[in-house]
Amino acid sequence: MPDFDDDSILALIAVVGAPRLTELVDKLEVDAGGLLAEIAAAVSAGNDDQRRAAAHRLTGMLALFGARAAEAGARRIETMGKGLSPAAGEIDALCGLVDAAVRGLKARIAKHSG
Repeated sequence: MPDFDDDSILALIAVVGAPRLTELVDKLEVDAGGLLAEIAAAVSAGNDDQRRAAAHRLTGMLALFGARAAEAGARRIETMGKGLSPAAGEIDALCGLVDAAVRGLKARIAKHSG
């Protein structure tokens, strides 16, 4: 599966324009950082409901931008059953996927708008 859905990026550029989409990706970066911290705190506290809710919000945000690999990582943490906590390495991996998604989105916006 490709990391990005370029059709989603092109559709977003067509609707909101490249400058606004770049602003939205900047907001994604900030909001995702907060949700990743919330997920880590929930895992540390053993709060499955909070972990799932934060991961669900992150999954939706990433899906909107067509960031498939990061979305799949967030969905995995979201759908883990009660009492099953992601390992620290999984959360670190998700952080890396989100960071790569933000960088990749910015690069694709530049590529498709220039």
